[in-house]
Amino acid sequence: MSKIESSKKVLVVDDERDIGFLMKILLKSEGYEVQFVQTLDQAKEALERDDFHTVFLDLNLDNEYGLDLVPVIRSFDHQPTIAVITAQKELKIRKEVEDSNVDHLIEKPFNRKRILEVLSPPH
Repeated sequence: MSKIESSKKVLVVDDERDIGFLMKILLKSEGYEVQFVQTLDQAKEALERDDFHTVFLDLNLDNEYGLDLVPVIRSFDHQPTIAVITAQKELKIRKEVEDSNVDHLIEKPFNRKRILEVLSPPH
């Protein structure tokens, strides 16, 4: 897959359907192709099938921990941007996320502007 084809593909990993639905609407309105999954296994399958520009990854999934997916994502030749989304405010959690080889930390509640900042390279 060429870089151009993958540059508009986004994977959203979140156990909450409402968040996935809202992210899908927002990102599609910006011209992105969005795949929404709710488990780490579904995310792994999607990552094996497609090259994604960005992965939005919820920290706390039902009975799974989002950061467990980071080494899997980093094992692929194609290196998407990883943005972890969390409602956790604890310093210990923030430090763990920052030390886990992710590109962005997005705190809930988030807004459209913050999501789009992740997708746009700095000028």
